[in-house]
Amino acid sequence: MYDTSIIKYRRVFNDCHFSYEGNFYSVPYKYAGKEISVKEESNEITVFYRQEIIAQHTLLSVAKGQRISTPSHFEGLREIRMSCTLRKPKEPGCRDKVLTVSTLLNGIITVEPVKAHSLALYEEVA
Repeated sequence: MYDTSIIKYRRVFNDCHFSYEGNFYSVPYKYAGKEISVKEESNEITVFYRQEIIAQHTLLSVAKGQRISTPSHFEGLREIRMSCTLRKPKEPGCRDKVLTVSTLLNGIITVEPVKAHSLALYEEVA
């Protein structure tokens, strides 16, 4: 017997949800940005990533624009986000090495002005 189920492909948004039939369903956070496949069977959808089942949801067919989230899909995400902090540069004078408009205006770096040419020069060449 052959499986004749229809499989559709979706991309998971950064908020760990994907869009399917007008609603948004969650998957575990590690699949954010990945392409997943969705298999619909009666009123259930099964979500796969590379032939591995990663989520199952009851299909909402009446309401549209709903967000169906499973709390376990987000467990551990907060700890990961809190461990990633912005670090300050270790060198105290490293801002002086960056080429910015303010460094140019303060005369740290000199730039040669663009030379003006007569338009007659261009007419001779053409």
